[in-house]
Amino acid sequence: MVTATGPARPGRAAPGPEASGPAASRSADPADPAVSAPAAPGPARPGPGPEEFRDAMRHWATGVAVVTTEGPEGPHGMTVNSLLSVSLSPPTLLISLKRGSRTQDILERTGGFTVNVLAAGQHALADRFTGRREVGEGEFDGLRARPSSGRGGPELDDSLAVLTCRTTERVGVADHTLVIAEVTRVRLPSAARSGGPLIYADRRYRGLGTEAVRPGG
Repeated sequence: MVTATGPARPGRAAPGPEASGPAASRSADPADPAVSAPAAPGPARPGPGPEEFRDAMRHWATGVAVVTTEGPEGPHGMTVNSLLSVSLSPPTLLISLKRGSRTQDILERTGGFTVNVLAAGQHALADRFTGRREVGEGEFDGLRARPSSGRGGPELDDSLAVLTCRTTERVGVADHTLVIAEVTRVRLPSAARSGGPLIYADRRYRGLGTEAVRPGG
């Protein structure tokens, strides 16, 4: 499914040997032609459009996960590839959700969710949780899953990893919300499964070191 040093203090030069000669007595008056004035900003250049940006980012390979949660209407799941490890101590991750989406709305009310990291070959499961559908038990009909042991959503069997998360912060960025969460529990039901994780790149689902297995939508 993401540190900077502080700026130098203005108006203070770095220590060093004193300058001598004519340049040392020259005033820093902006009217003095020997002193470079800041260049006037040029016209703003238009940035890339959504399609151009999407075409560029399709070359960035990611893993695939299904984020699940349990709301008043029942369980709900959504496929994501915008998952990022933030910190190891405490274990923290973030997911990016489109502002106004049902998943974002449900997570704001529940405060917890589960990340199910998918394995290679689980592209049908990834497809199942994309697009609009009714929230509730029907989303998980026919799937092998267990209830969360914490405040998250259903834990999908055969996932490579299952992480139960508690939301700690939400940050609005453009038309998305970054949901930052502490990982409260980790389970590795199929970590030893051969084939590795499911990968999404160039708009296709893939396995590590393999050709595309099918279009990814």
